[in-house]
Amino acid sequence: MSEFKNVDTDAFGKVNTPKERSEIMCENYGRMCLEYAGICRRYRSMLDNKDKDIFRLREEVISYQNTLFSKERQIKDLQKKIAKLNKKLLKAQHD
Repeated sequence: MSEFKNVDTDAFGKVNTPKERSEIMCENYGRMCLEYAGICRRYRSMLDNKDKDIFRLREEVISYQNTLFSKERQIKDLQKKIAKLNKKLLKAQHD
C-alpha cells in the first residue's frame, strides 16, 4: 500500500488550511482508488485464469466421458454378437 499524506499537518508540522486538507483528501482518495483498481485487475486476472482451467478440465471430462460411452457401446455390441454366436453354437451342437 502506498503512503497517504497527513491531512492535518504537512511534513514540517504546519497546520493545513481547509482547502489544502480537501486537496490532500482528494489525492489520498485517488491513490486508494488506483490501488483498489490494481487489486481488482489482479484478482480478475486470477479468476480468468481459473475459469480457463475449469473450462479446459470440463472439456477433458467430456472427452473422457465420450470415450467411455463409445467403449461401453462397443462392449454391448460385442456381448450381443457373443450371445448370437453362442445360440448358433448351441443349435449346431443339438443338430
